[in-house]
Amino acid sequence: MGSEEQWKWLFLVPVICGCVELIVLPFCPESPSYLYVTEGSEKARDAIVKLQSDDVADEYLGYIREEINAGVVEHGDMTVIQLFRDVNLRKQLIVGVTVQLMMQFS
Repeated sequence: MGSEEQWKWLFLVPVICGCVELIVLPFCPESPSYLYVTEGSEKARDAIVKLQSDDVADEYLGYIREEINAGVVEHGDMTVIQLFRDVNLRKQLIVGVTVQLMMQFS
């Protein structure tokens, strides 16, 4: 793929991945946490059953309920300073920034 004639094929890989995503994404269920907040626990339970099984749905729903009661899911609008100061989000922030930096350097 290092020749001048074949470099164009490298652009085809992301196009194929994007097309596959556009085809598959409509069949994926919404996030159970999002559904719990926006449409209620029954829709969230249905999404969990699609993703896992009926046996663990109530257990996962309990985890989501605990997160919402603890205020982890509902942060609201945050400034960049608040994002860096929030201890609960620090690990996710570091991972996200590291992944983005590594993609830029690769």
